[in-house]
Amino acid sequence: MPRLRRIVFDSRPACFIAIVLGVVLLRSGFSAGSAEVDALTFARTFPTPVASVTSWAVISPALTHVLHLTTGREWLVLHGLLLIAVLVFVGYRLWRRVQDQVQWRVAVIWIALSAAPSANLQWLRPADIWTLLGGALIGLGTGIGSAIVGGVIIGASSPEQGLIALAALACVLFAQRRRDPSAPTAKSSAARIGSTGVAMLITRLLIMIWFSRSGVDVPSRASLFGPLLGRSLRYSTGLGTTGIYGWYGVAWIAVIICLWAVREDRKGLAATIAGLVVLPALATVLTTDGTRVFAAISWPALLAALVSSVRGKQETPAPRRWLERLAPIALVGSLVMPAIVTTGDGQVFAPWGYVAAKLF
Repeated sequence: MPRLRRIVFDSRPACFIAIVLGVVLLRSGFSAGSAEVDALTFARTFPTPVASVTSWAVISPALTHVLHLTTGREWLVLHGLLLIAVLVFVGYRLWRRVQDQVQWRVAVIWIALSAAPSANLQWLRPADIWTLLGGALIGLGTGIGSAIVGGVIIGASSPEQGLIALAALACVLFAQRRRDPSAPTAKSSAARIGSTGVAMLITRLLIMIWFSRSGVDVPSRASLFGPLLGRSLRYSTGLGTTGIYGWYGVAWIAVIICLWAVREDRKGLAATIAGLVVLPALATVLTTDGTRVFAAISWPALLAALVSSVRGKQETPAPRRWLERLAPIALVGSLVMPAIVTTGDGQVFAPWGYVAAKLF
């Protein structure tokens, strides 16, 4: 145990990052089955959208059009690199917020063991990559500027998920203010969340105007809710505890510790449960796409909750101690606790399934 702690907490930063990335890849695997056909078509016809809900995620088609990367292979390579860049950026933002070598590594480990990296490695979707970036700016930022930029990015990707994610983040920030004197004030939190929401809605409105002038009838995501509701409920129920485990994976340990930290404050506990579990779970059960939806919606709230816990400025440092003690064990133990990614049609993506199918 002491040797494991030294390897994790005292190794060079580059060595630590290599260890974490290696563990994430080993337990998650990766998939590069195919590029999204409609999004790829939009990149070729840009700025004219295609009659598909995927057109609402406009950043990747615009970027690949400008870079002239419009083949399936080029699309996949670019978004694989973008995913790595976004995860590195998240690590950098965590360092800026935590400012402590050990606690920064603790936060990085729990984030790496959450569903977000594995869901994106197993199901490389352009909208989700940008949602992770926008969510990191919102969940780890402190000023209005990062809130607005994050809102614009999510508004140009998936504002439907973004609005629920904002509500989840608001619940977590409310709970933090009740127990941590150093947490952002209600006024500053409201300003950030409000700025993000306005930026999302304005961005979506501008895209709606753009699409209406293009002459293409692009269906909204809301139009799919009713027709797919029954199927989503059926498959979500059928997945049972497998689906629930996939929501956070090994990071359920960190979530439980965050809940335990506010156990004596009933209102704070209820708000934290709502932000970290209930709101993302409802969105996941009622819509298609399973784990990736939960990961995207819970992302800003999870980041904010972990930062608050590892910084240890609350009344009791016990949550910070437990997160620190269990992080190295969870990192190694996760190798025998594979990342499970579920879909809205009842599929379960097991680690390395894509690679095994190609080889055998």
